[in-house]
Amino acid sequence: MSLFKKGDSFNDLVEKLKTPARFGPGELAELIAEATSHQEASPRKLAFMMGSSHPRVREAGIRYVMENAPKDAIDVVIQAMAAVDGSARSELARTILQLDHAELLRTANLLFNGSNLSLRTTILEIASLDRDWRDWFGIMKQALRTTDPTLRRAGARLVRRHVQDPTAATVLRELLHDDDDAVRSEAIQGFCDYPTAEIVEPFFARLPHEAPVDQTRMIQALARLSSRPNSNIEQHLFPVLADDDPEARRLAVRLISSMPQPDLVLRKFLINCRGLASWLRERAVRSLLEMANSLCEPLLRLMQDEDEDVRVSAMALAAKINDERVLGPVTKIFCSKADWWIRSLAAEILANFPRDEVLELLLPYLHDPDMRFSIVSALAKMNRPETTAHLLECLKDPARSIRDTALDGLAKRATQEVIEAIVQVTRSDPETSLRAKAVEVLRGYGAPASARLRSLEVELLANEEQEESKKRAASVEGLALEMANPELNKRD
Repeated sequence: MSLFKKGDSFNDLVEKLKTPARFGPGELAELIAEATSHQEASPRKLAFMMGSSHPRVREAGIRYVMENAPKDAIDVVIQAMAAVDGSARSELARTILQLDHAELLRTANLLFNGSNLSLRTTILEIASLDRDWRDWFGIMKQALRTTDPTLRRAGARLVRRHVQDPTAATVLRELLHDDDDAVRSEAIQGFCDYPTAEIVEPFFARLPHEAPVDQTRMIQALARLSSRPNSNIEQHLFPVLADDDPEARRLAVRLISSMPQPDLVLRKFLINCRGLASWLRERAVRSLLEMANSLCEPLLRLMQDEDEDVRVSAMALAAKINDERVLGPVTKIFCSKADWWIRSLAAEILANFPRDEVLELLLPYLHDPDMRFSIVSALAKMNRPETTAHLLECLKDPARSIRDTALDGLAKRATQEVIEAIVQVTRSDPETSLRAKAVEVLRGYGAPASARLRSLEVELLANEEQEESKKRAASVEGLALEMANPELNKRD
């Protein structure tokens, strides 16, 4: 018995076809036949069948449209695809690509020149599935020229897939400077997937301005590219180390640490920077110092380099590294016959590790004329009880710089012995600035020195008043002498 009454309207049949799961195979076949043979049926009215989740309905819809609207079939199918999503949309896209290719491209161009965003997006989706992507390149470029961000991003995504093609790469390279972050990100991702020497310069230009995710991708791509002989990474990298922008400098150091052979890159820099202006060299070195911990391994290797200048420069960069592995190479340099200033630098680094063996290494040079200041600085920095007696002795040194450094080293050692020694500095040091500094050190001790500081301030105030009295007395005496001897004021 037929499920469908003769009086069923075309609209009734359409509604039933939209829920095909309700019917068995035979009933569904009868329903399809009724609908497709109805006098009101037309390709556009039954286009929805092509997007059905039921394969029999979908196949029947495609067949009906192809047979009854051969000239408009592609237009109808594209519009049907735009109205659905999921697997039905993918199925229609595959069907469309099996149709006449020339007619498909003609229809696609016509529709893309229209104003319907849904249809234009659908056409870009079809283009993404076609192996003959070059046939769609004009539409891709047209998408990039529109003002709609959705189309521009979809166009950039399509061009990105073909970045290995020179024509596509040229278009994509222009997008590295696009105002739209998402479009620019697509271009960046394309060149990160397949980096070439041509992107080195634009990547360095854009690196400080991109989002962290894109920065990471760009650094990884440049790092991979650095192993190629024609990449010229260093040519662009070294100037960035001295750039005005601190973010650019930070990223440059991060790039070095990501490279396959960072020690070779660092070595080139340490050699080449000798020819830089001093302020540029200092800024670049400062950038490396700020991220020295990430360069620990390459710096350790460079401290063993055959070139003494490279060894010393690497050691200078290691000054902020708190990794105990630097102890060995730095100790070797300190114990060598290198110039005193090189060994002084080594002493400064050794002071970062206040261990017994380091103290034993430094103390024998405390009275060495060339090394004394560096050793005193190291002892002050180490802040170990064993160094206090040596620093107290240094408060009496003839050299102002030694006394000043000793005060710095004693600033956090508020023992009674130290407090009394600092009080003595406030009274007898020949330098006014050091006497004032000693008072500030006492204030910094807080409670342990508060009583001593109060009595000292009374004493210092009395001394000041006494000095003022002497000055006033001398002034009065001088005035009386002038009055008693008027001829002293006469000019020749």
